Parts: sequence; structure tokens; C-alpha cells
Amino acid sequence: MQTSSKVRILVFCAICIAIAFVLGQIRLYRMPQGGSLNACAMLFVALTGYWYGIKWGAAAGTAYGLLSMIIDPFIIHPIQFLLDYPLAYMALGALPALMRRNIFAAFLLGVAGRFLCAFISGVVFFSELSPDGEFMLMASVINSVVYNASYIVPEAVLTLLLLTVPALRRVIEGQKT
Repeated sequence: MQTSSKVRILVFCAICIAIAFVLGQIRLYRMPQGGSLNACAMLFVALTGYWYGIKWGAAAGTAYGLLSMIIDPFIIHPIQFLLDYPLAYMALGALPALMRRNIFAAFLLGVAGRFLCAFISGVVFFSELSPDGEFMLMASVINSVVYNASYIVPEAVLTLLLLTVPALRRVIEGQKT
């Protein structure tokens, strides 16, 4: 790949991170233990992988996750830090590259990766709050699914609705390399 192509991709990824960051600050509601429903911020992280592949998407997602952690941290446990910030957004950025033929499927795959990281992080978080035991582990699993789905799923649905706009899809498809 030529240097000018790499610079162009880097600039587009930086713009996507910046747009995602600004949209991430528009919180429709905020959860008490971290997480919030944002104004379609996940789309711009996912687009980096959709447009430019796994490596660029992973790098942009990780950068966005670390930036989010610096600006608005909620850290209880080291595993939770890794899963909620760099890994969740790395998955959101990288996984769409595996479904580059369909923006809807690509976005949902990225969201599923983020959700999986948030879910595991939630199990760790809720387990830290409970005494040991099989029942408490199951309660932590259920709490994590409900808690994380309450803000990730609505943002995903809002974004999918936005992606139904034909003009937006044409712009997205026109940028893909």
C-alpha cells in the first residue's frame, strides 16, 4: 500500500474516531454503573473496519476505547478495564471487516463483539459485588445481560434505523476500499 493511501486511511479513521467521540458525548441516558445510550456513536467505530479492514478497525476501535476511558472512566477491576475499553471497541471496529458485503450484518457483528466483551465484564463486575456460589454466578450472568442490553441494544437499533436511509448507505458504500 502506498504511503498516500495509508495517510488517507489514517485521516479517515481519525475523523471517524472524532465523530464517534462527539456523538458519544450526546447521551440519551446514562447507566449508573457505566455505559450509556449514545447518538449512534458505535456506527463510526464500526465503519473503520467495514471500510479498511481488520487491522485499521482494530486500531481505531482501540484508540476510541482508550480515549473514552480517559474522558469518562468507570473501572472496578483490571479485567473489566480491558474488556470495557480497549477490547470492546477493538471488537466493534475490527469485526465488521468480516462482513464487508452487508453494512447491516457488519455493524451487528461489531456490536455483538462489543456486547460479548461488556457481558463478560459485567459478569466480573456483578460477581465482585456478590458472595461466591453457583446461584450468585447465575445472577451475575443475568444481571450482566440485562444491564448491558439496556443500553447497547437501543443504540444498535437506532443506528440500524439510520442505516435504512438510502443516501447514507450510498455514502458508506462509496467510501469502502
